[in-house]
Amino acid sequence: MRVLAGRFLGMMLILLVIVAAAVLGTLWMSKTYRTEATLIARPARDANVLTVGQATSVRDEIQLFVATQREIVLSDYVLATALMRLDGANLTKLSFNQAGALVGETKQREERVQKFVAENAERLQKARKRVAVLTPGGPGATFSQTFTIRVDWPEEPQAASKANKDSAQFAVQRAHAFATALVESYVERRTQLDTEQAASAAEFLSTQALSLAAKERDAASAEYDTFVKEKAKEDLPVIKVLSQGDTGTQEIGDVYLARTIQNEINTIDTRAAEVQALKASIDEQLKKSPSELAVPDAVAAANPTITTLEAKIIDLQLMVNNLAPRYTDDYQELRSSRAELAAARQDLAREMGRQSAALDTELATLKARRGVLEKELTATKARLTALAAKVAEYEAKIKVLEAAQGNYDELKKRTMEAGTAEKLAANPVLVTPLDRPYLPDPQRPHRPIFWLNVLVALAAGLILAVVYAFTADHFDHTLKSVDDAERHLGVPVLASVPKLGRGIIRRR
Repeated sequence: MRVLAGRFLGMMLILLVIVAAAVLGTLWMSKTYRTEATLIARPARDANVLTVGQATSVRDEIQLFVATQREIVLSDYVLATALMRLDGANLTKLSFNQAGALVGETKQREERVQKFVAENAERLQKARKRVAVLTPGGPGATFSQTFTIRVDWPEEPQAASKANKDSAQFAVQRAHAFATALVESYVERRTQLDTEQAASAAEFLSTQALSLAAKERDAASAEYDTFVKEKAKEDLPVIKVLSQGDTGTQEIGDVYLARTIQNEINTIDTRAAEVQALKASIDEQLKKSPSELAVPDAVAAANPTITTLEAKIIDLQLMVNNLAPRYTDDYQELRSSRAELAAARQDLAREMGRQSAALDTELATLKARRGVLEKELTATKARLTALAAKVAEYEAKIKVLEAAQGNYDELKKRTMEAGTAEKLAANPVLVTPLDRPYLPDPQRPHRPIFWLNVLVALAAGLILAVVYAFTADHFDHTLKSVDDAERHLGVPVLASVPKLGRGIIRRR
C-alpha cells in the first residue's frame, strides 16, 4: 500500500490518459450499423417425394438446402444485383420461356449484371465482407429451418456529404436498403436457378440419353465377348500382357518364353566371347618355345593342372638359378634340375594345347546351342507377330467398351441429378421472409461499443498504473526513513528532525 500511495498521482495520470485516449478513439472511430433479415425454408407440401423409400427426412433436406443458400447469397450475381438496386438501377423482372431460358429484356439485364461484376470486383469484395448468412447454431450450422442474412454497413462520410445527409443517418438508410435489396436479389436468383435446373432436367430426361448409352454399352460388351470367344480364346492372357506394353511386370506364354530364350542367347554370346579371348591368348603363347611360355591368369584360373605345372616350373627355375652360380654344368643335381625343368615346360605346353582344344569344343557347343535357340526364338516371335493383329483388335474393343461404360456412368449420374431436380420442382422447398430487414438506430451503432471500449481502457489503465508504481519504486534510491539511512550508510543515526507542518511555527 505504501508503494501505491506514494505513486498515486502518477497512477491516476496514466489511468486518465488511457481512458481519455479510448474515449476519443471511440468517438473518432467510424461507426458500423447492423440490420438483419430472417428467412424460413419449408417444403411446399407436408410430404416430400424425395423421402419416399429413403432414410433421409424433410429436415435433412432442409439442412442441405440452407447450406446451399449461403453460397447463393454470397455469389457475385446476387451481390451485384443488390448493389445495382442500391444505386437506383431499374432491373427488369426475370421472365422465362417453357424451356427455362431467359426471354425479352431480361437478357439485356443479364448482360448489365455481368458487366457490373466485371467492372466492380473490389466493391463486390467489400460488400461480401459486410454480409453474413447465419443459422441459430452459428455460421457453420445447418440444422435449422431458418437462416438469417446479416448486413454490417459502415459510415461513409464522403458519400453522406455528397448526399447532404448526416453520416450516421445515411449509413443506417444504406444498411437497410442494401439488406432489403439483397433479400430481393437472393429470392429472385434462387427462383431463376430452380427454373433453369428444372427445365434442364426435364429436357435431359426427355432425350432418353441413358437408354441409348445403355444400348451402346451392351453392344460394345457383346462385341468384346464375341472377340474373346471366337478369336482370342486361350491367347487372351498373352494378348492382355502385350496390350499393357510392359511385359516385365507379368510374363506368360510366348512372351515369357521369348524373353527367356533371348536371355539365354545373351548369356551364350557373353561366354563365347570369353572363350574366344581365352583361346586366342593360349594360341598366341603356343607359338612360342616352351621356355618362353607365359600362362595367362585366366587360363591358370580355369585349369588347376596348368596352375600346378606353373608352380613346379617356378620352383625348378629357382633351384637351377641357385645351383648354376656355384657348380659347373656337369654337376649331377644341376643337370637333373635342368632336365626336369625342360620336361615340366613340355608338359605345360601340352596341357595348354589340350586346354585350347577343350575351348574349341566348348565354343562349338555354344554355337550349336545358340543356333537351336535362335530357331526357337524365331518361331516364338513369329507366333507373337501373329498375335499383333489380335492385340490391336483387343485394344480397339476395350477402348470402345471403356468409352461406352464411361458415357453410361456419366449419363446415369446426370439422370439421377435430373430426377432429383424434377422431384424438387414438383415439391420445392419454399423460402419466405420471416422478419424483414429493420432500420437500425442511428444512436446505437453495432460497432464501436462505447462502454466496452471504456471498460477495457480502465482495466488496461489500472494494470499499467500498478506496473508503473512498482517499477518506479524499485528504481527509486532516495532515503525516506531512519531505517533506510542506517541500512544504506552503515552508521547509526544520532538524531532526526521531523517534518513539521506550517501550523506548528507561529510568527510573533
